[in-house]
Amino acid sequence: LSGARRAYHFLFDHSIEEDVACHGDGPDFKARVNVAKIESKVLHNAIKNGDSKKPSKDDDIMRILSTRSNLHLMILFNYYKEIAGKSIVEDLDVDTCLEEMVECLYAPQTYFSRIKRWCSEGAKRTLIRVIVTSVEVDMNKIKEEYNNVYRVFLFETIECKAQGNFKNLFFTLVGKV
Repeated sequence: LSGARRAYHFLFDHSIEEDVACHGDGPDFKARVNVAKIESKVLHNAIKNGDSKKPSKDDDIMRILSTRSNLHLMILFNYYKEIAGKSIVEDLDVDTCLEEMVECLYAPQTYFSRIKRWCSEGAKRTLIRVIVTSVEVDMNKIKEEYNNVYRVFLFETIECKAQGNFKNLFFTLVGKV
């Protein structure tokens, strides 16, 4: 069963559970949407009313963010934005660790392009780890976001910052062979 799930994910770039969940219009789908709406309110209240502790110390926030599927979280984040008037990433600016975690879930291409920029300024080991990790994410979106934000192509940054085998490895991983 797990092999079939992995094969489905490989072929369609998302899990079978996410596919079933997003193509529903019956009572199960409506229930999932209602849960996302309720949880977006729980997150908003916990972030806004949690003055005494960091959001990353709140049990409800951590339970929701760590146990929900990406599809559920995307729906939840959209409802959060409707409630709060801004994205959850903007509201989490007081808790850097949690902000980065949510940004990675909410907009992975933005997160990875920012991290790659930071790493290209000297942290070679971290840059290798980030590129290898993000190869599984949509590398084309990451390259596009990098270009949009920094007005330079990721290939050009690699060309200037890396040397020898590192440069060849990076070019291979980001798709320039």
